[in-house]
Amino acid sequence: MRILRYSFYRIYQLLKSAGNEDVAEYFAITLMSVLIGLNTFTLFSIVYIVTGVSVDISKAPQLISGLLFFGLLILFYILLVRKNKHLEIVKEYEQETSKKKIIGTALTISYILISIGLLMFCMYLMMQRNRGLI
Repeated sequence: MRILRYSFYRIYQLLKSAGNEDVAEYFAITLMSVLIGLNTFTLFSIVYIVTGVSVDISKAPQLISGLLFFGLLILFYILLVRKNKHLEIVKEYEQETSKKKIIGTALTISYILISIGLLMFCMYLMMQRNRGLI
């Protein structure tokens, strides 16, 4: 839970510094939900690349996929935003040293970029596997 709270705090601060101060907490939980979705797709891709077993989520109705995404979004809302919990989280981490802030921001940006990059790399490997090159 601590990692989740800290990740939320770092993403919240990045969005807040980008000028989205009024809705930064909502954008943060949305971005977190999207990143977890990307990580899930990456995990499915790795399973396919390594074992050849396809976890085909496209056969699931779009309604179920949407409900799962919104379920995660609602869970994050309840855990991190509802009743101004995001302000408690900000208060908890606002005493960080500037070195920890820089490291935390760098790790958060790296996590976002790695999540996107790893998914793209796995999709490339899946294409190669489908062509019989792997």
